[in-house]
Amino acid sequence: MSCLNIIVVNWNAGETLHTCLQSVFNSTLDKSRYHVFVVDNNSIDNSIDLISGLSTNLTIIVNKVNIGFGGACNMVLEDYPSEFVLLLNPDVIINRDTLSDCLAFIEQNPDIDVLGVKNFNLEGKVATSCARFPSTCRLVNDILGLSKIAPKLFKPGTIMTDWDHLDSRDVDHVIGAYMMARYSILKEVEFFDKDYFLYLEDLDLTKKIKKAGGRIYYNSEISIIHEGGGTTKRIRAISLYYSLQSRIIYSRKHFKPLSTALFILLSTTFEPLIRIIKMCITFDFRDFYNICRAYGKYYKWLIFGK
Repeated sequence: MSCLNIIVVNWNAGETLHTCLQSVFNSTLDKSRYHVFVVDNNSIDNSIDLISGLSTNLTIIVNKVNIGFGGACNMVLEDYPSEFVLLLNPDVIINRDTLSDCLAFIEQNPDIDVLGVKNFNLEGKVATSCARFPSTCRLVNDILGLSKIAPKLFKPGTIMTDWDHLDSRDVDHVIGAYMMARYSILKEVEFFDKDYFLYLEDLDLTKKIKKAGGRIYYNSEISIIHEGGGTTKRIRAISLYYSLQSRIIYSRKHFKPLSTALFILLSTTFEPLIRIIKMCITFDFRDFYNICRAYGKYYKWLIFGK
């Protein structure tokens, strides 16, 4: 059994996936201590061909249908136990000492159950990668766009854009693009909730971990390079739809029915209107079609459940 199982969920990531895995295999961490699992969600590009035979430390699982991020991760989590698990996005580049430093840190701190690191974007700037569990008020701030206008006054619902991420601290959540965790705590909370297809499944996971008494820590002294957006940038309408859907799924699980009803009301009326007003003010109508398509699917899901 390897000490660390690294799970990468792929969907048409192309060369990006190959670059990510190369950075993993170039790590200073001894190869006997980790194994990489790539779960492919029915990609139609050549990304899997590019990585075939890349390393003996690599197992590729190919799905005939796209089962979403959490479902793909669960395939490995349920069948391949290990002491530690790293959830890794294909648009992440690992620095040579990142894996070694993370594994050493979490082994030396047995009270830490989930570990995140500093994210640099492609321009070399520190990116927001931690979140707080949302409250009703903060989610309303997001829906009405107030958290983007004045994040220090109207705190964002989840992503901590009001903090510079330059110091290490305990947090509610570190994003699933790079999340190292103890397998024992993941098993205790029964892994990912399969109700989510994309977005907020990692926040839901850490919410369950926190409820189970787990500790989640952000270490600013260890870093990665994270492009952000990944392959979802190419499917903006579908991406927005799953974002809207997941917010309601999360709300139904963790909020009172009255709050969920408020979110549905605001997200079906004010939120799309605010998006359209913003486009008119900026004269940027490039996403008009994507927004209409996303909300059309969202309304259909709310009414018919599919």
